[in-house]
Amino acid sequence: MTSDLGIDRLLQVKVPVTDVRTAAQWYARLLDMRLVMEFAEEDELRGVVLEEPQTRVRIALRDRAHASSRPVLSGFDLLNFEMVSLEALEAFAQRCDQLGINTTGVHHFEGGAGMDVPDPDGTVIRFHFAPGRPSFVGFRSDSEGRHVSYGEPSLTDVAVMVD
Repeated sequence: MTSDLGIDRLLQVKVPVTDVRTAAQWYARLLDMRLVMEFAEEDELRGVVLEEPQTRVRIALRDRAHASSRPVLSGFDLLNFEMVSLEALEAFAQRCDQLGINTTGVHHFEGGAGMDVPDPDGTVIRFHFAPGRPSFVGFRSDSEGRHVSYGEPSLTDVAVMVD
């Protein structure tokens, strides 16, 4: 991701959790992650950083009670992962089942498929596969809550990604 800005990569995403130890075990199991950092305050574990060894994706977990705003993200899809294939998504769903991790199951939609996995605090981790998606796509919700795609952005003062 090296850019003219000097940015190499996204270092991590920090997720507020109720119980750092329980959440760390859950994320490590779900995503086959390894512990790379711990943060203790007053001899209490307040945060950790986990990393998936192949992709180097990092997720930091912070004790919500000791975060500045005590954010609660239950039901919010904070993390979204693009899978390499539909087969990989379905195999990941089977892995979750084998590990006893609750999911929504794979749901198919026009142009792809997805699955939500709530963490122990209810924050949603979304996994999906949508091949052939253009560099820009917009979605409107219709009166029945379905997503309808469109190709011209309404936000005109931000550069649009081009293929």
